[in-house]
Amino acid sequence: SDKQAEKLADWLQRSARQEKEPRTSLTLEPAAVSGRAGELLGPVTVRTAAGQVSVSPPVDAAASGVQVTDKKGAPVTEASDGDRLYFAVPKDAADGTASLSVQATTSVPVGRAFAGTGRTQTQILAGSSESTVSARATATWAETGAAPAVTARKNCAKGGVDVTAANRGDEPFTFELAGEEHTVAAGETSTVTVPVAEDQAYDFTIT
Repeated sequence: SDKQAEKLADWLQRSARQEKEPRTSLTLEPAAVSGRAGELLGPVTVRTAAGQVSVSPPVDAAASGVQVTDKKGAPVTEASDGDRLYFAVPKDAADGTASLSVQATTSVPVGRAFAGTGRTQTQILAGSSESTVSARATATWAETGAAPAVTARKNCAKGGVDVTAANRGDEPFTFELAGEEHTVAAGETSTVTVPVAEDQAYDFTIT
């Protein structure tokens, strides 16, 4: 009946809460890799709550010849949680960098209440909306010398940000971070934790 419908609408309006719409999680780990031209650089692991994500190659893939592949070198255009992606860099490629991106779109159920300014009945509408997220990873390669890949991740337990430098080259990689100099030997990985206050914005420059 109309009275029951009004009671239900009133209850839904009283119980409604304003909340952010849920988003699909999507990350790439690590966000940077390095190595030599002619090799498969990676892996970059997909972490997502979505069933499947689309994989986009570097924007200059046609000119550079750099492809996104699986561990066997087969081109990849779609991936799922836990899949490992690689950058296939041609052997004759000049020293450089390239980026791949992944994107996921899911349908998120939502409900909204619309109320008028006068003596009007509240309308409860339910439906869905599209939620899209993306992530990117970068590869760096060099024929000789250091071949660094640097990533950063918040470390709540230590109250700072972990900056990790991996050197896949044949010479040491030396860099300055937060006023201190650090050296990563060829083939090694080093992590430096930079103290950062909770909720503090940060912007690190590595030189």
